[in-house]
Amino acid sequence: MFRRASLLLAILAGAHGCASRPATPDRAASPRILLSTTEIYAHKLPAAQTPPARLYRPLPLNEGMGLLASLPPRDIVVAGAKFEVTVDPPAADDRIVLLYDRIDGAGLRYGATVVRHRARDVPLPVFAEEARRWTEERFGKHAPIPGSFAHFTPTWREWRSLIESGGILALVPPNRSRNDFDPKLIEQAHAAGKAGVVCRAPLDRWPASFVQIEILRADVTPHAWSSFESFCETRRLLSARFDAAISTLRIGEWLRETARQVTASDSAGWVLLPGAAFGDGREWWGTRRPRLTVHEGIDLRFLSVGGERKELAAGAVVTAVADGEVVRVFKDFIGQTVVVRHRTGVEGGSIYTVYAHAAPRPDRTAPYPVKRGERIAEVAASATGAPSHLHFTVLYAPDWLPVSRLDWDTVNPNFVPVMLLDPLQGIAPGRDSYQKQER
Repeated sequence: MFRRASLLLAILAGAHGCASRPATPDRAASPRILLSTTEIYAHKLPAAQTPPARLYRPLPLNEGMGLLASLPPRDIVVAGAKFEVTVDPPAADDRIVLLYDRIDGAGLRYGATVVRHRARDVPLPVFAEEARRWTEERFGKHAPIPGSFAHFTPTWREWRSLIESGGILALVPPNRSRNDFDPKLIEQAHAAGKAGVVCRAPLDRWPASFVQIEILRADVTPHAWSSFESFCETRRLLSARFDAAISTLRIGEWLRETARQVTASDSAGWVLLPGAAFGDGREWWGTRRPRLTVHEGIDLRFLSVGGERKELAAGAVVTAVADGEVVRVFKDFIGQTVVVRHRTGVEGGSIYTVYAHAAPRPDRTAPYPVKRGERIAEVAASATGAPSHLHFTVLYAPDWLPVSRLDWDTVNPNFVPVMLLDPLQGIAPGRDSYQKQER
């Protein structure tokens, strides 16, 4: 939603010639720890005694080099469209950098999927958007399961188990065996656990790719650990419970009701342009600039009425999707954001719906209870480059997170405790609910 700079990702990678020469992991002067086979190297850099958990995200880069990193802004290195390689990143406190080196010459990859060949000069945002669309068309959208994680030390067997479960970025091609790897590299992969490197992966329902990983210290509480057999089973069970909780919101009905309400037509439905859907990587207005994070929800701006496209006007009524409690109101870059908590029976937390770029009711002050269909705001007039529209987000947040922390610094894909959910999950497109259209 916002073009924010929080948790910026360093872009340090290179052309094919550099990518074909992986760094030597056992150099005496290097603090590298090999996490998995010949394709993953970790630079474990100086850290404070009790650092915060840092979020790492896989980045697909030119000619097969990839990177996961979370760095402060002063350490960002962008070397142009070709991303010249930096083998040893500049020193910084509290970080681990993973370099993902594909040396088979098979072209750019997103997870284990070849997306484009001979793509040396493709800018990273363009490639990331192409990769996201390519994978979603074939596998569907990423669907995290709130509040549940698998903790593990990254040996080659455990990486492969995660790949076969379909729940995390494919770091090792699943058709390889232990015999395909240098024994010395495997030995160092196992040594990563002894060095105190621990990974935490959110349980999700999406096969490979586009998954967030945290690198933690070894001081994880014992109850947080799970075997990979229970990892798969827990994910399956939580998926069913999570689907049931979201279904109680009846978002599809709310979309139909709001479309009819603002148009006074029984045949009205919402139209989502490229960039307006959950997970989209670009804005839908103006020059369609890349977003700094993927889209956190859906943007409701256009409607189809009798085959004609209409625009949502400022002042249109915004209603609550389900019974709940308005718990927070705060400013955003167009108007204000209204947060409603719904008690849906999800253990350890709550489902929230978020209505942004709005003008909240002046006669009510949070917190206050609301009923399904009750007016909570109006669409705000916009004085920015973005047209007036209603941004709608659905998320899970744990009970320990104060509602005062729910703002656009935490309601984004880079804040692990808050799980963003696709509002359209399980809702079939149709003329009286929503349609996805090209521009």
